Amino acid sequence: MTTVHFGLMLGLLLVGDSLPEAIQCEKNVKPVTAMQGSTVYLPCSFRSEAQPDKLLVSWQKAHRDYPLIVHAERRGGEMQGQQDNSFKGRTALPPYWYQTGSATLQLQGLRSTDSGNYTCYVRAEQRSTICASLRLTVNSAP
Repeated sequence: MTTVHFGLMLGLLLVGDSLPEAIQCEKNVKPVTAMQGSTVYLPCSFRSEAQPDKLLVSWQKAHRDYPLIVHAERRGGEMQGQQDNSFKGRTALPPYWYQTGSATLQLQGLRSTDSGNYTCYVRAEQRSTICASLRLTVNSAP
């Protein structure tokens, strides 16, 4: 009986020790305003002890029934198959974002329909953390 409890306890300790480190974020909630047709940078910064190939950044825009995937990227590159068509060819993350911790989204050719609420998720292993949540307002050109 004691051996069973010890084995169970040891198993729990090993599982707990193998969990990935949490992601620390500099939470950004400031609104961003930009002009139609311009390029905007939506800030998202994080720190993680996870291996770079285990990281995933996903920018999403709130939509009526479900969020739109604005940009999703792993170390190996963009995951364009998941990206909403309205953002294709207009988004980018900085090179080496997985090393620097800067997942700032570059969104080019702003349209009035780009106005809305954006969220930056950073995922390591099975943990996803919101590192930025902000409102983008696109004003029409004068």
